[in-house]
Amino acid sequence: MFFNIGGKLNSPLRLEDARFSAEDLFGILGGYDSCMLTAGTGFLSYDDEKLASSVQTWRKKTVSRMRGTGLFDDDGQEAEVLSHALLPILQPKIAISNASPGGAASAGLFVGQDGWTALKKDKGFLGGWAILPFDVNQDFSEVCSSVFDTAKVERSAFEDSGYIRDSERDTLTDAVNSGDLEALKSIAWLRNISADALQDLSDAYGASLGKKPKAFELWTTHTEGCEFEPVGGVRTPFPSSGYRKTSQVTVIPAKGFYMKIASAPCEGDPFTFEFDDELCRARTFCQVGFVREGNLFKEAFAIPEWYPKDALSIDDETWIPTKH
Repeated sequence: MFFNIGGKLNSPLRLEDARFSAEDLFGILGGYDSCMLTAGTGFLSYDDEKLASSVQTWRKKTVSRMRGTGLFDDDGQEAEVLSHALLPILQPKIAISNASPGGAASAGLFVGQDGWTALKKDKGFLGGWAILPFDVNQDFSEVCSSVFDTAKVERSAFEDSGYIRDSERDTLTDAVNSGDLEALKSIAWLRNISADALQDLSDAYGASLGKKPKAFELWTTHTEGCEFEPVGGVRTPFPSSGYRKTSQVTVIPAKGFYMKIASAPCEGDPFTFEFDDELCRARTFCQVGFVREGNLFKEAFAIPEWYPKDALSIDDETWIPTKH
């Protein structure tokens, strides 16, 4: 369903059937969400110096237009169903999107303490945003597949994971795609990852018949334990205290495989470590894994509290042979 953003709605409307513009969401949230889903796409037009005033104006217009739907009460406050759905967006432990923060994302999932809520954009330039709450008792992988339109998750025949150098990602990807068994065995031996698992993944991409497994890229922002203070009266995606951790994740659901590049602080680091380019690079690690018994997306999105000690043992001078 899509409605004219400029027209008032005077009939009751289920939350999942409502559609919101970027300005609507920015006004309702009081600023940015953790993924900068709607406000980072370039579709918002505002003067930074007047942003706080714009936020208030957008909220008033949204409430005025949608009060008749039952999603706002007579005082202009969110009805319980909307308020409950917004809570994970306003207080997320993890926020996941299908584009980097500030990119042209079309979907995001916010994992809160007591609930999960997705923001999903309809197709097309004029498509509105849906606010979709989920039951926390639902299977997390199924919810992720639904929100991000990924392939169905299949259990891997293997259960293994290991850390690799960032510079080895291209080597691994090329070896998987080309069936370079020498390079795969070298990575497996050097990084203590199952060679059989890597070869099985490579075999799937080398198959001459049938469709090759599709890979999906997702970005996560972890803000559990962080505190946020408005800047100039506007909600900001960056915490005023606490460690904000991020990752870029590639998942291949059909093979139960993930590869993630993530950042995590060491004890004693300033909470602003991610804004120090040199320190952030030193706190970035890459991990690959195959999930048989666990939940693929939970494993793929997980970031430890502190920089993993096993990742520290990786020698930057290690050489992995590849075909030329």
